[in-house]
Amino acid sequence: MPIPKKKQGEQQKNFMMRCVPELMKYHDKDQAIAMCYDAFKGSVELESYNDYPQGAVNNAKRALKWAEKNGWGSCGKHNKRYYSKNGII
Repeated sequence: MPIPKKKQGEQQKNFMMRCVPELMKYHDKDQAIAMCYDAFKGSVELESYNDYPQGAVNNAKRALKWAEKNGWGSCGKHNKRYYSKNGII
Protein backbone atom coordinates (compact mmCIF):
# COMPACT_ATOMS: atom_id res chain seq x y z
CA MET A 1 0.00 0.00 0.00
CA PRO A 2 1.86 3.07 -1.21
CA ILE A 3 1.58 6.25 0.81
CA PRO A 4 0.17 9.02 -1.41
CA LYS A 5 2.67 11.66 -2.43
CA LYS A 6 2.15 15.40 -2.42
CA LYS A 7 1.58 16.79 -5.91
CA GLN A 8 3.54 19.85 -6.93
CA GLY A 9 1.80 22.95 -5.59
CA GLU A 10 -0.86 20.92 -3.76
CA GLN A 11 -2.23 22.58 -0.63
CA GLN A 12 -2.17 20.64 2.63
CA LYS A 13 -5.98 20.65 2.92
CA ASN A 14 -6.38 19.09 -0.53
CA PHE A 15 -3.63 16.55 0.09
CA MET A 16 -5.17 15.48 3.40
CA MET A 17 -8.61 15.09 1.80
CA ARG A 18 -7.06 12.81 -0.81
CA CYS A 19 -4.65 10.91 1.44
CA VAL A 20 -6.61 10.20 4.64
CA PRO A 21 -9.46 8.19 3.05
CA GLU A 22 -6.92 6.11 1.15
CA LEU A 23 -4.93 5.20 4.28
CA MET A 24 -8.09 4.59 6.32
CA LYS A 25 -8.54 1.43 4.25
CA TYR A 26 -5.64 0.00 6.29
CA HIS A 27 -5.40 2.15 9.46
CA ASP A 28 -7.66 3.87 11.96
CA LYS A 29 -8.50 7.54 11.35
CA ASP A 30 -6.01 9.05 13.80
CA GLN A 31 -3.14 7.00 12.44
CA ALA A 32 -4.09 7.82 8.84
CA ILE A 33 -4.16 11.54 9.65
CA ALA A 34 -0.72 11.37 11.29
CA MET A 35 0.77 9.41 8.38
CA CYS A 36 -0.66 11.83 5.81
CA TYR A 37 0.56 14.83 7.78
CA ASP A 38 4.07 13.35 7.88
CA ALA A 39 3.90 12.53 4.16
CA PHE A 40 2.87 16.11 3.35
CA LYS A 41 5.70 17.53 5.45
CA GLY A 42 8.17 15.22 3.75
CA SER A 43 9.25 13.09 6.72
CA VAL A 44 8.04 9.79 5.23
CA GLU A 45 10.76 8.13 3.17
CA LEU A 46 9.26 4.71 2.47
CA GLU A 47 7.49 4.13 -0.82
CA SER A 48 5.16 1.57 0.74
CA TYR A 49 4.87 -0.80 3.67
CA ASN A 50 6.67 -3.39 1.58
CA ASP A 51 9.89 -1.37 1.87
CA TYR A 52 10.67 -2.37 5.45
CA PRO A 53 14.21 -3.61 6.11
CA GLN A 54 14.54 -7.38 6.46
CA GLY A 55 15.34 -7.00 10.17
CA ALA A 56 11.96 -5.33 10.79
CA VAL A 57 10.20 -8.06 8.83
CA ASN A 58 11.99 -10.73 10.87
CA ASN A 59 11.01 -9.02 14.14
CA ALA A 60 7.37 -8.88 13.04
CA LYS A 61 7.44 -12.57 12.18
CA ARG A 62 8.92 -13.40 15.60
CA ALA A 63 6.27 -11.30 17.34
CA LEU A 64 3.49 -13.02 15.39
CA LYS A 65 4.89 -16.45 16.21
CA TRP A 66 5.06 -15.54 19.90
CA ALA A 67 1.49 -14.18 19.85
CA GLU A 68 0.20 -17.35 18.20
CA LYS A 69 1.76 -19.38 21.00
CA ASN A 70 0.96 -17.06 23.94
CA GLY A 71 -2.25 -15.30 22.88
CA TRP A 72 -3.07 -12.16 20.99
CA GLY A 73 -4.51 -9.94 23.68
CA SER A 74 -7.09 -7.31 22.76
CA CYS A 75 -5.65 -5.87 19.53
CA GLY A 76 -3.28 -8.43 18.05
CA LYS A 77 -5.66 -10.03 15.57
CA HIS A 78 -5.91 -6.76 13.64
CA ASN A 79 -2.11 -6.69 13.40
CA LYS A 80 -1.98 -10.23 12.05
CA ARG A 81 -4.48 -9.33 9.32
CA TYR A 82 -2.51 -6.18 8.48
CA TYR A 83 0.83 -7.94 8.21
CA SER A 84 -0.61 -10.77 6.13
CA LYS A 85 -2.62 -8.44 3.91
CA ASN A 86 0.39 -6.25 3.13
CA GLY A 87 2.75 -9.12 2.36
CA ILE A 88 5.05 -8.60 5.31
CA ILE A 89 4.62 -12.20 6.42
